[in-house]
Formats: sequence, structure tokens, C-alpha cells
Amino acid sequence: MQCDTSKFDQKLLGFWCAARDIYNEAVKSPSEEVLKLNSVKIASFFVQHSYRFSDASLMLAANDDILPAVALMRTAIEAQARANHLISFTGQERESKAAELFRLFELSRKYYAGLMMKSVSSVKIDWANVFEWPPETRAQITKWLGEYDVSKLGTLRKEREKLGRKWSYAEVIGRKSFGDAQWNSRTPIQRLQQSLDISFALGSSAIHPDLMSHLTEKMISAHEIMSEATAVAVCVVYCYLVTIGRQNDSKFKQLVADYSDYVWSKVKESTQE
Repeated sequence: MQCDTSKFDQKLLGFWCAARDIYNEAVKSPSEEVLKLNSVKIASFFVQHSYRFSDASLMLAANDDILPAVALMRTAIEAQARANHLISFTGQERESKAAELFRLFELSRKYYAGLMMKSVSSVKIDWANVFEWPPETRAQITKWLGEYDVSKLGTLRKEREKLGRKWSYAEVIGRKSFGDAQWNSRTPIQRLQQSLDISFALGSSAIHPDLMSHLTEKMISAHEIMSEATAVAVCVVYCYLVTIGRQNDSKFKQLVADYSDYVWSKVKESTQE
């Protein structure tokens, strides 16, 4: 992280970095057969995605640009939530769930390409002649536009929305089931989803032009963002380790123990103030 980290709790920053180091080491260990699993590929994506956004969030927070930092942390929280939902399934069912995400990607790719084709073809302009392309390229563009079946968009949209709802944030954290003891024990990190959900809600007000963002900026500090980033990192790296069968990794277990002890010590300090 290329920024001044003096505003962050150094212990939490250390845990955040340590979780990333454990992931970077873990990705070298699985066999080729394990690496081919859809669940492993998706979990790895979630780790990288969450770290990209939390890293950017922390850099903004270090410069006291709190509101955009909160907005970016929202994406990191959602990434770990999807990872947690994925590992709540086992065996072939987990692979089937991971395959859904690949299917969702393919549907989205085709849908957005279709939207572009529809937009271009609806405007009565000879788009093939707009750019200085050779005749054969212009002919191909004209052919594609003429042959595209706009009616496919409706089908793509419905299938994409139906599958997307299954992986929406509210669905994967099980917001309606927070009071269900069985649901809350489906993974070791499920209970953390309830506290992270509050941060996600604040992130939503930050990412949208919502007047609540004024309050959000006053409520959150660089310290809180560092705390959230650490929780997200521990959660999402754990999920990846589960998919490759290394959830009992000794370094990670020690990290969790140290992290838990530190958080508990801070809770006790706050109650004594």
C-alpha cells in the first residue's frame, strides 16, 4: 500500500497484510486438479477483488477522503459475503453454485453486448462509415448490425435477473435469517455478516447520491475503515482456504487467534473508559 499508514491501527494493518500473505502463499499449493475447480477459481477472484477495493479504500482513508473510502469498502464487503455463501455449500453442490456465477458472467457479457448492438442499430446512422476502417471491416459491421436479433435481449435480461437475484447481497448474507440459529452457524464467519451488513448499508449511502452520506462521513473514521478491511480480509481468505481444503492452515489459525485476542482486548478497553 503506497500511502501514509500512520492513521491506522498498526496491529489491524498487520493482520490485514498477514492474511494477504497467507493467501499469496496458499495459491501456490493446490494441485492442478484442485485449481481447475470452479469454486477455487471463484473464491480466488473474491479474495483479489476484495483486496483491490479495500486497498483503494484504505489509501483514500489515509488521506481523510472518508466518503469514497466507505463506498469502496462496500464492494469488498460484498465480495467476502459471496465467498462466505459459496463455502456454506459442500461437494458438488458448491461446484454447482460456483458454476452459477460463471453462467451469470456469461449472461451479463452477452446482455451488455446486446444492449450496445441495440443502441447502435436503433440510430439511423451508417456506423460502418463513421470510422476510417477498410471496406471489409465496414461490411462486417453492417452485417453484424443487420443480423442481430434484438428479441434475444428480453430472454437474456430475464435469465440474468433471475440468476442475479440468487447472488444479490441481501440473499447471500441471509438478511431475513439473521435470527435463525442454524443459519448463523452455517459457516464459522456467518455471524460476522450481521456487523458487516451495517457497514455495507453505510457504504450504500456513500456510493449513491444520498443525503445520508453527510452523516456517514461524520460517523466513520480511518480507524473504522481499517477495522472493516481487516475483518473482510480474514473472512475472504478463510473462504479461499476452505475451497482448497486448507482451512486448518496453522499460520491462518494463529492469525485468527491473535486477531481475536486483539479485538477482544480493544472491546474490554472500550468498556472500561
